[in-house]
Amino acid sequence: MGQFAARVGDPVAHLPPVLTGGPGSVNVLIGGKPAWRGVPAASAAALQAAKQASDTIINTAMAATAAAVGPAFPAAKAAEEATKAAVAGVMSSMISSMAASGAAAGAAAGGIGAMVDIHTCTTPLPIPPHGPGVVIDGSTSVLINGLPACVMGNTVLEALGPPNKIVMGCPTVLIGTGPAASVSVDASAAIANMEAQAKQAATQAKQKAEEEQKKKEQQKS
Repeated sequence: MGQFAARVGDPVAHLPPVLTGGPGSVNVLIGGKPAWRGVPAASAAALQAAKQASDTIINTAMAATAAAVGPAFPAAKAAEEATKAAVAGVMSSMISSMAASGAAAGAAAGGIGAMVDIHTCTTPLPIPPHGPGVVIDGSTSVLINGLPACVMGNTVLEALGPPNKIVMGCPTVLIGTGPAASVSVDASAAIANMEAQAKQAATQAKQKAEEEQKKKEQQKS
């Protein structure tokens, strides 16, 4: 049985509580609203691999902050925030790149107006916000503009934070989800780039925080 079709403005679990950005299909309206489209399986697999790596990087930085005490805390916290910002930048860029690749694939398959819809999540982490996101598990049997149609229950992978979910769609239009796609991709280059940028940002932020801490101590003495 199918699931409720997802459209621009339908409810999601994170803030803002609706699908925003898009822009949604320009020529397929469902219940008077533009249909929402996801990324193809190959793009989804690459993003999932990168997101898993980014979560590990951030969790490691957060653990270092939690373990820091006394004078070491400001530098650890600065490194954590710099790590988050760097990872957010890399993931945001990759999401945009995968969306563009997906759109090209959709167009090549004959999809007129193919454009992967990008949701803008404003849920804070606390800072920076989760950022852009795309549906990674859209229908494998129903395409809109050559791209996976999206439904209630689909997952929105965002640059930061836990997965978002589409929690409602058009109750009068059901879309079949199709069999789960199994695709293997090599995202090692993107992951290595993210790790390098995060490490550099964390090192610079930590050094700056340590220098500021030394200045404060010198002023006290």
